[in-house]
Amino acid sequence: MSDTKLKKSMEVKEAEQLRLWLVNNFVNIACNLFKYKGLEFFGEDLTSEIVEKGYIFNGVNVAFKDENLGALCLPAVASSRLSVYGIPKHYIAVGYNGKTWALTSKNAVLLRNNGSFSGDITMINYYCSRMTDCEMAMKVNINTNKMPFIVSGDNDQLLTMQNMLRQVTNNEIAIYKPKNKVKTAIGEPVELSIVKTGADYLADKLNDTRLDYLSSLLTYLGLDNISIEKRERLNMVEAGGNDEHIKSNLYLKLKCRQEDWAKVNKMLGCNVSVEINYDFIENFKYALEDENKTESEGSKDE
Repeated sequence: MSDTKLKKSMEVKEAEQLRLWLVNNFVNIACNLFKYKGLEFFGEDLTSEIVEKGYIFNGVNVAFKDENLGALCLPAVASSRLSVYGIPKHYIAVGYNGKTWALTSKNAVLLRNNGSFSGDITMINYYCSRMTDCEMAMKVNINTNKMPFIVSGDNDQLLTMQNMLRQVTNNEIAIYKPKNKVKTAIGEPVELSIVKTGADYLADKLNDTRLDYLSSLLTYLGLDNISIEKRERLNMVEAGGNDEHIKSNLYLKLKCRQEDWAKVNKMLGCNVSVEINYDFIENFKYALEDENKTESEGSKDE
């Protein structure tokens, strides 16, 4: 594999690793937006995070009783057999060990993430991909500004040029001192020539775009993400409208959960309740504001 192909392969791998890290990070955040009480009815292993993970990746869970394992709450796949109102009446529960159960609305309750029976992973993947694009573009732009030129020279100088450019990339002082004067066919010395690329510094604008994607994703998840500095630039109507949008995204999911778990309690005889995890949301908000405040103070110092 050539050096160019190897470098490209490494960059693709780096971008994919960053994207997966972002996806896992936001899945973990989304798994903690709601908290449940009474899940011990379904076994000691079932936690709020596991229930939410099913919602995030599948859009629906299903609660039912197995003759041998007792009460279970697992991710589900709704069949194409619908009621006249478009509600699935047949489902397949899928355990994380691969075991499956064929169920109907007579012996199980379908648990919806939202009114459209859709998971959150599609939007999480979308925004994480866009943020990754911004991060990789920022890296390229910063490196281009660290080395805003193209170097040309003789083939005999190739290794010297590569070492020199590597030093510049690694923030080292590069000194070029040819051992032998290379000459052309007519006896003229061959010198290194520098061509300036004239690349503009765009990392700050790319970072603003990344933050816009981050803000949109957090709004979708139902998390307040207006920093102190940004809130100062918004009027009361704009700030209030954004807050209502954020709250509605969260409450729509809560409504589906509370309605469906009430049906589970009635069918299986349990007492499971679900509510918004305000402790986590408030801690997340304060942490985000502290981070934005630190970044704002750092920018002012510069």
